[in-house]
Amino acid sequence: MSDNAIVVDDLAKRFGEVVALDGIDFQVPAGSVFGLLGPNGAGKTTAIRILTTILRPDGGRAEVLGLDVVGQADEVRYRIGLAGPRAPTPAGCAAASTSPPRWSSVPRWSSSTSRPPGWTSTAATRCGE
Repeated sequence: MSDNAIVVDDLAKRFGEVVALDGIDFQVPAGSVFGLLGPNGAGKTTAIRILTTILRPDGGRAEVLGLDVVGQADEVRYRIGLAGPRAPTPAGCAAASTSPPRWSSVPRWSSSTSRPPGWTSTAATRCGE
């Protein structure tokens, strides 16, 4: 694995006639904090959806933690966490009762635990467990 947590090279995505991403390139060094800024319609959400394997790119390539987001999508999903205001939560569990939204390059949980980090007995109680 390289010293970069994320590598994006000539990434492209279209929705019909609409060009959402037109060959973007960037790298995010491991251990750094990175913000993706731009006006509405600039492709920020599309880029994140590709990096988190929700969408497939039409061109270019992207790697997260040295893993190709198309060819190694399952491994990417295993190693990242993504949550937002409309993210699915465990049955009977409101988003407010789980940990705050985050996107992390840290594994969601280790093999020694059955729940993700930050999942407390209080959260489990609120979520109907």
